[in-house]
Amino acid sequence: MNGVPKPHWTTRIARADDLPAMVRLQVETWRAEYAGWLEPDFLDGRFEQHCRERLGGMLANSDRFCRTLVAERAAGYCGFVAFGAAHRRAAEIFSMSVAPDERGRGLGELLLAGARAELAAQGLAPVHVCVLEQNIRAQAFYRRLGAIEERRADFALNGRRLREIVYRSS
Repeated sequence: MNGVPKPHWTTRIARADDLPAMVRLQVETWRAEYAGWLEPDFLDGRFEQHCRERLGGMLANSDRFCRTLVAERAAGYCGFVAFGAAHRRAAEIFSMSVAPDERGRGLGELLLAGARAELAAQGLAPVHVCVLEQNIRAQAFYRRLGAIEERRADFALNGRRLREIVYRSS
């Protein structure tokens, strides 16, 4: 934050018409975060389609508690967090993206606090989040907010084996 004034953000529950902006933001943040580590063809149209299907499924989910908060300000859409009851764990942050020009200003903390509050209201804890091993920035963010590394695991995405770190927080 370093003396930089906080922008005024509003958060709300995502709607189906938020999906294109959510997909654009997730693809944009992955391209920025993993440039030089993931080859460009990894983040091609197949990855965009994966994001569309995954995020669209979260927005449409009705068989378990699943919610997505979006953040906006006067300049437009700037972030989202998708979270809920998980098949693998009690509660999980499924996906969170913050526009690169909004990072370091408290938006990620605002979105995460909103997700944690809604999960707690549903009696869902502890909260888990999975972070790609190469995403040092996200690892530092979650650790700063009290998350503890629980384990590391491999998974497949877009035809490639990746390694994630699973963090847990209360």
